[in-house]
This record gives sequence, C-alpha cells and structure tokens, in this order.
Amino acid sequence: MSRILRICHRALATCILSSFACNDPTHPIAHTELLLAAPAFARAEQGGAEVRYTVANRSATTVHITTRCGDQLSPAIEQRSGNGWRTYSGGTCVTINAMTPVPLLANTQRDGVVEIVEAGEYRLILGTDRGSLTSSAFTIE
Repeated sequence: MSRILRICHRALATCILSSFACNDPTHPIAHTELLLAAPAFARAEQGGAEVRYTVANRSATTVHITTRCGDQLSPAIEQRSGNGWRTYSGGTCVTINAMTPVPLLANTQRDGVVEIVEAGEYRLILGTDRGSLTSSAFTIE
C-alpha cells in the first residue's frame, strides 16, 4: 500500500472514530455535563417528583444551551421503554417566550428542575451549540 493511501486510511479511521464519540449521547461535550441531584426521586402525594439537575460547564469557553423557554432551561425527558427510550416530554416551549440560546460561561453551572408524574426510569437531554447533553438514567418512585 502506498504511503499516501495509508495516510488517507488513517485519517478516515480517525474521522469515523471521532464521529462515534461525538454522537454518543452520554459523552460530555467540551467538558460540559448534565448532572442529577440524585439517582432516584420520590413523587409527592399529589403531583409528581421534582427532578433537580445541574448543567456544569467545566471548559474554558462559553457553551450555548439551545433548549430553553423564557428564563428556564427546558430539557427533553425520555422514558425507558423496553430496551430503548421514548419521548416523555419534548423540551418544548408552548408560550411566547425568548428562545435564543442561553450562554453558560466557562467554569460556571446552572441549576434547573423538571416535574415528572409517572413512575419509571428516565433521562434528561439538553441541546447545546456543540451537541446534546444526556443525563444518566434515574428512577421516579
């Protein structure tokens, strides 16, 4: 194999492997993470469970969070369904509010809360200008 062809193969392999890492929904993007306050949350007698989360930007640059509704972040919620995940709540904004990306400055964090009514296993997903952030799975009891 010629030297140029070997270099092209290595470059192609690097691109393919890099794209898998970037598309992994649990891979932190540029040192930015979506963290949960606990692995399980209990529902109130009337209503749902308040799921507290933190978006932490541990990088040296600003990350823009694209899923928001007004001043609040608006993560999508997915529920475990068999061996996969299904959309439980779409992270949408049903009112007329600002929806421009929210800057999360370098080495800062932002807290949020969502309410989930049904028991089950879930995860949160937030969009950023660098890709999606996915929390670890958690349980609503």
